[in-house]
Amino acid sequence: MKTDADLQQDVNDDLNWDAAIDASHLSVSVHAGIATISGHVKYYVEKLEAERVAESVAGVKAAIVHIEVKPPVTPHDADIAAAAAGALAAMARVLVDSIDIDVKSGWITLAGSVLWDYQRQQAEDAMRSLPGLRGLTNDIRIVPAALPASTIKASIETALKRHFDSERQAITVRVTDAVVTLSGTVTSWYERHLARKSAWNAPGVHRVEDDLVVGP
Repeated sequence: MKTDADLQQDVNDDLNWDAAIDASHLSVSVHAGIATISGHVKYYVEKLEAERVAESVAGVKAAIVHIEVKPPVTPHDADIAAAAAGALAAMARVLVDSIDIDVKSGWITLAGSVLWDYQRQQAEDAMRSLPGLRGLTNDIRIVPAALPASTIKASIETALKRHFDSERQAITVRVTDAVVTLSGTVTSWYERHLARKSAWNAPGVHRVEDDLVVGP
């Protein structure tokens, strides 16, 4: 079993290995399997990638990211807002008119409502590479069509059967007022992501509560 020192070295090595990140101003500490990354990067996408890298290292239970984004250029908020609106307009199947954009000191806040989580996620993804972006808050609400809890639960459980080995699958699904709660154990962060995606893809889901534990 890896020690905290082993995990710290692995996360550091992976950050420096990843060509999408300039890790020269990042530092890593690990306590009880939880990795904390501090420092600064030039681009918001580097911050996201650093978090993904830390979570992907075997043995890391969770990642805490204290990374500041210091862009090499600092456009006006109005310019960032215009670029954000253009990025949304270019996205397929996102209801642009239902999404509001607010920019303050390089930080974008998205608000409004959509029918599906994938639309909410697509809107966020469209923002991530904008020049000058320092941070992003996605306050877009999911307002799905109303469906019985039993129908939502059955569709999610069917999806999980398609994606997981039935003999090893240890995920419990509960649905209350269109809120899905996933609990149980998965073997990797990838499986956790796959279970969340399976839940979000079900019609009628308003929110997904992830109580899954990554373990052996």
